[in-house]
Amino acid sequence: MFEVAQLRGKILATMGKHKAAEKSLKYALKALPEDECFDSARASTEYQLASLLSALGDFEDAQHIFNQSMPVSCDNTWKTNARIVDLFVEAAEIENEALTLEDIEILSEINVSAKTKIIYLVSGDLFYCQMFGPSLAKSLSKTSDDEIHLHVHGISLGKNDPGVRNAPWKKLAKSLARSPVSTSFSKRHIERDRFQEHQKKAVYSFERFNVLPLFLRSFDKPVLVADIDQIPLRSPAGLLDDEFDVALLRFPKGVLNILSVISATLSLFRPSQEGLKAALQLQSYFTSAMNNEAKLNWHIDQAGLAVLDYKNTTANILHLDPKLVVTDPKKFDPYEAINEGAWFWSVTNSIAGNSQELESYENNNRI
Repeated sequence: MFEVAQLRGKILATMGKHKAAEKSLKYALKALPEDECFDSARASTEYQLASLLSALGDFEDAQHIFNQSMPVSCDNTWKTNARIVDLFVEAAEIENEALTLEDIEILSEINVSAKTKIIYLVSGDLFYCQMFGPSLAKSLSKTSDDEIHLHVHGISLGKNDPGVRNAPWKKLAKSLARSPVSTSFSKRHIERDRFQEHQKKAVYSFERFNVLPLFLRSFDKPVLVADIDQIPLRSPAGLLDDEFDVALLRFPKGVLNILSVISATLSLFRPSQEGLKAALQLQSYFTSAMNNEAKLNWHIDQAGLAVLDYKNTTANILHLDPKLVVTDPKKFDPYEAINEGAWFWSVTNSIAGNSQELESYENNNRI
């Protein structure tokens, strides 16, 4: 009975019949025998139920389940846990605590011209910036004229981080400055050594959202916040055709996994009052995680975006079609992806083997 009810719940959720799916999942949990050999099945089903309850706006019951910190599998075989979902992070008054240009080290001048339509913001540790920064700049120079400004923001953590030295960052910044596309570079070092490896990866993943309000305020331009390990196939300026404060890449069929509903691959924020408010809400979410290591784990960037999507009641949030991004680079090369209607070709370096696709295409001068 458990298997039948759980499967029915999954099908109904995929169909968008969320209340009926809730009923089936709750019945499935009641049908599951109280035996420790079923603990894994119970935990995964409870997580699905909590994700569904979040979508339905039942935040208190959902949070009670997430607080059990059950393990959650990621697409790249890594593990995270449900505690990173916090539906009740206080909307902290951080207007005076938000980062300014004085809080980051500017390695190449930020010259955003009047012709710039979008600031393309990416971030990463030294390895990611060295590996993907040049490819990104090269691709943008071919797909965009002077309407895109690329800003690469580097992040390093603790005294043993390879990025603690400025020399390799400055070398990379000089290299990117020679790109035909308008480019700038910054870096921030955080003096914390106690983080475990998975926690460091989490910090690397959301640092771009920490500096997002800074760029919205300083330059009054829409900001595309993107993974550094993806390649734009068309000018991102075309994404501005619709009216919105925030645009998020949403996968509605992933409703039973709150960490997969909104992809952190790309999001777009306008410098409107509500766009800035949403950016500050994200910054508050990640500041809270930095101060509570139990909530600091892989996919926290997508947890924060999902909470923003579910709980924001004032911003005009546009849901972008997942087809905008080709997430399997082995299925389509960049040019085939364009023919399929894609705007971005995502390498996703954390998935084993994907980065070899980028190297292969570059060696053949295809990007």
